[in-house]
Amino acid sequence: MTVSRRLIVIVAAAVVVLAGAATAVIIALKPSEPDTFTVQGALSCPGRLVCSGYTDIVPGAQVEVLNQANKVLAVGQLRLANDGRRTGNGGLDVPDYTFTIPGVPRGEHLYGVHVGNANRGIIWEPEDQAVNSGFVLTLGS
Repeated sequence: MTVSRRLIVIVAAAVVVLAGAATAVIIALKPSEPDTFTVQGALSCPGRLVCSGYTDIVPGAQVEVLNQANKVLAVGQLRLANDGRRTGNGGLDVPDYTFTIPGVPRGEHLYGVHVGNANRGIIWEPEDQAVNSGFVLTLGS
């Protein structure tokens, strides 16, 4: 191999190595979306005083976030909002619950939220809705 041919091979190899390194740096510096998000939600019992008749809907009740296969992705708890009171239908003071559940993995087509006993259904939202708007749940309507 001649000196000029050897020089061309060395320069070409150096260019390939530098291009690969530059690509790796660009990928490493590119801001990426977090792999998880926080589900926000609210639950109300309009027209009811203290959610009477719903013994499973209390402060501390478990709230589950599920995927389409009904696998639990994250768990949180109901907490009273606004000191547990808001003016509802007909002037009744009714509890208003909220929940915040961090660490929910991204990448599911649908996300479901389940609160309370096994008789309660799952409310489903697409990922963009779950991420951006959360869940608004109403009992007894």
